[in-house]
Amino acid sequence: MTRSGANRGFSRGAVDQGEPRLGVRSIPAAVDFYLAVGCEVCLVDDGWVRLRQGDARFVLVKVQGARREPPSAMDLTSPDPDLLCRRLRALGIDTGAGAARGRLEVRDPDGNLVVISRTAGAPRARRPTFRDDGATARRKGGA
Repeated sequence: MTRSGANRGFSRGAVDQGEPRLGVRSIPAAVDFYLAVGCEVCLVDDGWVRLRQGDARFVLVKVQGARREPPSAMDLTSPDPDLLCRRLRALGIDTGAGAARGRLEVRDPDGNLVVISRTAGAPRARRPTFRDDGATARRKGGA
């Protein structure tokens, strides 16, 4: 993937030691997942990929063999976690209980927890409102 990623115009570079890192067994599978949750690839190299989503930047690092450390957690944002939840479900990604109160918790293919909260300042999705002007009751034979 890294060679083809570099050929697609992604930059190559070094991992910044201060960047959050998530260990993954399959970089292509992890990249597909993080693209689905709204991230974009910004750097690739042998054995790692740097992703970003808004102000969040992190690195997926290829780990060999059995995982030796517990899964990590990543906090991301979305202007509409409910819509993102529906999109992830359509892709076959388990979204658990869904986007309750503007927050969605999912796990990447390696078990890392990804918490997606509503983007600060993003408008909440408008729910349809129903106004009862009495016509419904009259049609049903009521009032």
